[in-house]
Amino acid sequence: MGPYYFTALTTLLGPLKSVCAFSGTGFSNRRVYTGPYKGTTVPVETPTHYSGMAQLESGVIVSMNFSFDIWHSNLPMLEIYGTEGTLEVPDPNMSGGRPKVYRKERTLDTLYCDSEEAKAKLHVSAEVPELFPNIGEYTRGAGILDLAAAIREGRPPRACGALACHVIDAITGMMRSAESHEIYNMKTTCVIPDALHMGMAPGEI
Repeated sequence: MGPYYFTALTTLLGPLKSVCAFSGTGFSNRRVYTGPYKGTTVPVETPTHYSGMAQLESGVIVSMNFSFDIWHSNLPMLEIYGTEGTLEVPDPNMSGGRPKVYRKERTLDTLYCDSEEAKAKLHVSAEVPELFPNIGEYTRGAGILDLAAAIREGRPPRACGALACHVIDAITGMMRSAESHEIYNMKTTCVIPDALHMGMAPGEI
């Protein structure tokens, strides 16, 4: 599922400059829970946990974990820490959800005003309203729709080959770094695609 997260990262903050990672295997054998081989075990022959870092061309530093060894986590799927606060991004694998914003004033207010009202807001993020209707109904097809529109309009599609190559470069670069214990310098780059216009109905691009 790495492409979901690297694509979200790149389209939000721009291309990557370098990546590095450590990898490991949480289980030497894994139990099969579904399908015709249910109840059997299979040997694990590939790393199933990666802890990595990346530096973007903009200078932004990213820390990340990708794991098939965790049953549950309370860590955020994707958070962006900025000078004015924190942006909580919905899970890129789910193609929907509402972002949340935590502004620095929520913390600073308690320093200037030691009231119960300020304390009640201390750890509360504000949910951003959805900018598109019926998000869950059409977002997974938005890329194909945009590709068709791009061909008709004679422009590059948002999910273009350069973006795909860059994402694959980042993923394979992390794997190579984990094997070599060296920083991997990206061989590709891309541009941030144009955002979709707010308020469009399903079927519009």
